[in-house]
Amino acid sequence: MRPLSPHIHQAQAMSTSQLLPAQTPASWKAAVVYQIYPQSFCDSDGDGIGDLAGILSKLDYIERLGADVVWLCPHLASPGVDNGYDVSDYEAIDPKFGNMQTNQLLIDGLHKRGMKMMMDLVVNHTSDKHTWFQDSRQRRGARADWYIWRDAKRSADGQRVEPNNWASIWGGSAWTWDATREQYYLHLFSPQQPDLNWDCAALRQEIYAMVRRWHARGVDGWRLDAINFISKPQDLSNAALDLPDAPVTQPEQRYQPAFELFSHGPRIHAYLKELYREALGPDVMTVGEAAGTTPEQSVAYTEWETREDKELQMVFSTEHVDLYGGFSLAPVAPLRHGEMRAVLARWQTELLPRGSWQSSFMSNHDLPRAVPNFLRAEAPQHRWRAAKLLALHQASQCGTLFVYQGEELGMINLPHDWGIEDYPDLVSQKFYHETLQARQAAGDAEPDMSDVMAAIRRKARDNSRSPMPFNGSASAGFSSGKPWMRVNPDNVVCNVEDQEQDADSVLAFWRAALALRRAHDVLVYGIFELLLAPTLGAQDVVVYARTLGEKRAVYVASLGFEEVEVDLTKAGLTEEMQPALAVGSERSMHVLQGLEARLYVL
Repeated sequence: MRPLSPHIHQAQAMSTSQLLPAQTPASWKAAVVYQIYPQSFCDSDGDGIGDLAGILSKLDYIERLGADVVWLCPHLASPGVDNGYDVSDYEAIDPKFGNMQTNQLLIDGLHKRGMKMMMDLVVNHTSDKHTWFQDSRQRRGARADWYIWRDAKRSADGQRVEPNNWASIWGGSAWTWDATREQYYLHLFSPQQPDLNWDCAALRQEIYAMVRRWHARGVDGWRLDAINFISKPQDLSNAALDLPDAPVTQPEQRYQPAFELFSHGPRIHAYLKELYREALGPDVMTVGEAAGTTPEQSVAYTEWETREDKELQMVFSTEHVDLYGGFSLAPVAPLRHGEMRAVLARWQTELLPRGSWQSSFMSNHDLPRAVPNFLRAEAPQHRWRAAKLLALHQASQCGTLFVYQGEELGMINLPHDWGIEDYPDLVSQKFYHETLQARQAAGDAEPDMSDVMAAIRRKARDNSRSPMPFNGSASAGFSSGKPWMRVNPDNVVCNVEDQEQDADSVLAFWRAALALRRAHDVLVYGIFELLLAPTLGAQDVVVYARTLGEKRAVYVASLGFEEVEVDLTKAGLTEEMQPALAVGSERSMHVLQGLEARLYVL
């Protein structure tokens, strides 16, 4: 990582008695992490697929943005059922991305720039093509129990049925029958992603050894995929307690959501403590994907400063993005800015006093683009202001910042006229075709699927996975060949080349916002305080302060499209004070235009 920034030295200058434990300065806390989806970032050899050499060619661009860490989504060997989240070899690079030598060049290139490399650690499950699974299904040696296998149950009429009623996260049963082993195996995701059995000590030791070998190659950190799912309620000595049925909450469905049973399982903390002791240690940057995690649960994982038996530095909670829903055929609900404000305040205030740090993100490879998702501001007259507002929003919050490729440009979702054939993700395809089959089974041979496509356009993961637009050409400067996925034609107005030449671009604003954060410790470590309860006519206004010693910053924004009046003297602001960075031209101290945002550093 680069040398400690000035703001870290400023925070260190405060006496420890003035700081909460979690405010102890650290480079990983002040870091900006740039997330790359390799398949869609930059193609160096013209085969239409982004690769490691392409990423290597863009390191100067990433460094100029202000990033300290690059996080690569999975690029290890994989059949690609879930775009790399089905790993078939943990110590081989998928040939479509390059090889171990190119991977090492990328690590070395980052280190030469004072930057770090973070990889995805996908160890809740593997690919069904992994040799571990192939050995396990053959009951071969020590690996026989490295996955979760159970005998079939029998229905009243003698038919073979699954061991329990769990639904997979993506629908259907969480169990698949294996004719070779003559047992069912558990998969919380697709049938091609069998879950590993973390209760097996030999498996855990193999994982830890693999992680240590990657550290020896220079990997600096990990994003731990679906990490809150690794411990399941297993008890082979008591059938009643062994992977019990989920409560019936959807009576019309054969398989039931089991999130409360497989999330934050009985031995999750013991396993993560062991992972820390055996493989991670204090110098490895870690963030765990932990969907559905509350602040209290997050603290249990991330009390980094207040206990010796450490686990993770941060988790990705999803409460703020969950407010905006997933695939749904229900009418589009109003935006929930009031709830968003409350969620923000809860996470920003409940972790620091308990020795925990958090991540801050608005976009990633599993979400639609932030501008339409949080603000529904794709229209040309709104999108650029909206993108800058969200940039300033992130830069002014406590927590390590994660920026997803294209977010720094203000990218938006895929076009409304694209068909299902243009959405390659298995989740989009499954949602569409299962709904189609259900409607056909109900007697409609050619059902209207416009509502399904509308839901997919709003929420599909594909929205964030289209090729990175480096210029306005047909292939977006992503590839000299035919891209693996259609280029979003929005690249003619939203691309790196044009924004590099525009001092008022979203890219320029992101660079300014990250530079401002780097220069002011209060924006990294300051205590958060939500100000100004929403009033009638100003429900879309968000005002909060950050305080560190004598230093104070105030963020003011209107998330709506209409002009609103707000008395900012109640936030301690005066007419003489000027924002350090702002979105929109200030007409009056106490009047906010639609999608206006200001950040004062006092």
